[in-house]
Amino acid sequence: MVLQCGSRRTLRRKQEARRPFPRGSASRVKATCNRETATPPARPILSARPRTPGGATVKSDQRQEQGPTAPADNGTPSSPIPCLLPRQLHPQPLPFTDPWHYELHFPCDPRGPRIARVTLRAVLDAHGLTDLTDRAELLASELATNSVRHTKGPVSVRLQWLHPVLRVGVWDTSPEQPSTRCAQAGLHAEGGRGILILDMVADRWGGYPIGARPRGPGGKTVWFELALSGG
Repeated sequence: MVLQCGSRRTLRRKQEARRPFPRGSASRVKATCNRETATPPARPILSARPRTPGGATVKSDQRQEQGPTAPADNGTPSSPIPCLLPRQLHPQPLPFTDPWHYELHFPCDPRGPRIARVTLRAVLDAHGLTDLTDRAELLASELATNSVRHTKGPVSVRLQWLHPVLRVGVWDTSPEQPSTRCAQAGLHAEGGRGILILDMVADRWGGYPIGARPRGPGGKTVWFELALSGG
């Protein structure tokens, strides 16, 4: 009897092992596994928008914040770029007959006269006064060199245009006026011909002392004028 009972139990176990799973059991197991391993759905990203005190949402127009846009070839707006009018970029140049003046200050340095020559040429070329450039550069360089050699203070060169006359003045801290003895300098002298050059090249020239002022030094100014031919 014991053997029979054991054999019956063994037979039942084999039959149960061969019996298929009940309907729906496999799907339930699969669904359970899917629920455990499934990736949770991504939450939608909500953009923060400003709200008014009443609670209404305010929509901001980004194109207005970025500025006006330039129309493309088909008439639709493209990337935002600043729209500038031509008159906002540069002012119109002065008419040729309008007055103007420039002033250059430099220390008592041997490089000062060369800087004055370069500046003077640049100004006259920019204003279309190339006919006066060579003569003005020669005379201004002569006066600036004398100021650097014979004074110990700063020097200034002033250019003034009053159509059709260009006036150039050189100021230094020495009150002594240039002497006419310079015109009698020898042929091989290193200097002393400044007045002679002024007489030969300038249309008009002169000088005047400047008295000492409470807020600045005195000194003198030597000036010359060049008239534009046909002006």
